[in-house]
Amino acid sequence: MGSSRPNKNIVVIEPDKDTRDLSAVLFEEADLGVVECATWRDGLAALERAGPSVAMVFADVEADGDGRRLAAELNRRWPEVRLVLTGRRGARTDLPPGSRYMPKPWRPLEVLIAAETAAGLRA
Repeated sequence: MGSSRPNKNIVVIEPDKDTRDLSAVLFEEADLGVVECATWRDGLAALERAGPSVAMVFADVEADGDGRRLAAELNRRWPEVRLVLTGRRGARTDLPPGSRYMPKPWRPLEVLIAAETAAGLRA
């Protein structure tokens, strides 16, 4: 009987090093792989290298200025990858399908549940 191993990598795109490190530790403690990036450009390059092993992108919407445009690019090229955008502004309603927005400061448990769900570790 074959079973597929769920994708277990998270790409974190966050310009603030302390916030990026906190996010990475949270995901690593849940046995999820983490690729840390400071910019969307680096995050998209990481997705190109990692391919189907990425379950979720956890990104600051303002990492490179126009998070909406880059979120649309992510959705176009990797529609199976879940996207959680975060930022200091109010709720976003202009996100691609399957994406969600978590305002900063985000709740670690809420972020962890989103990552575990994306990785197939939680229903």
